[in-house]
Amino acid sequence: MFIPKIPFLEKSLSYELINEGFSNDVKWCVDHTYLVRISPNGNREGLDLQANLINAAHENDSHIPFVHEVGVHNDKPYMILDYIRGENGRVMLPKLSREVQYQIGQQVGRTLYKMHQIPAPINYPAWDHRWISKVERLLPRFEDIAVGNRQNQEVARFVMNHLH
Repeated sequence: MFIPKIPFLEKSLSYELINEGFSNDVKWCVDHTYLVRISPNGNREGLDLQANLINAAHENDSHIPFVHEVGVHNDKPYMILDYIRGENGRVMLPKLSREVQYQIGQQVGRTLYKMHQIPAPINYPAWDHRWISKVERLLPRFEDIAVGNRQNQEVARFVMNHLH
């Protein structure tokens, strides 16, 4: 198994590959303290911009991880963030009462509200262009998941028909 040799992590003892999420990043949980994201298709400048935005959001809300380092390893940019312990929401939320689910949703809403208070960097692409690009990039993966589920297929059609 490939384990990234990044100087920031030289004293780390455990590396656990994370095979979850929609990004193409290779993700590692290191010592249950750090999350390492290695971006196979990204660029260093893009990750620097993300890191600055994430750290600005972290200042407003401790539920957002802190970015410790952005760098390049084997010609691929990486980001090292705090690892936030918890359970997979897809697994745990259905097991919780509606009241607890609602409380979690309220906290997530407060966190999102704080995140959206951070102004976008100057010369940053407009939100609608970024959103359309993201939907077009992720829709084929969603369609693969939605095969055989009529409701999910309807959601995909709705989103595409209402991108405007």
